[in-house]
Amino acid sequence: MPRAKKSAPTTFLTVADLAERWMLAENTVRATLATGEIPVVRVGPHPDPRRRAIRVRLADVERHEAERSTDQ
Repeated sequence: MPRAKKSAPTTFLTVADLAERWMLAENTVRATLATGEIPVVRVGPHPDPRRRAIRVRLADVERHEAERSTDQ
């Protein structure tokens, strides 16, 4: 039986990572993510899903950056 291909691990960024990458305040990054233009993943055990920590896939960030650079 053939082996399944291994995919590369997914890299996630925090809001702080994005703030540093984009040279913006964390609140500005949160506002950008709230628009839904970039999908987010909420992680953690908090019972209220809206209060869980936010992570963003690096691939989604790179796609968003590429789209914005071609729009300008």
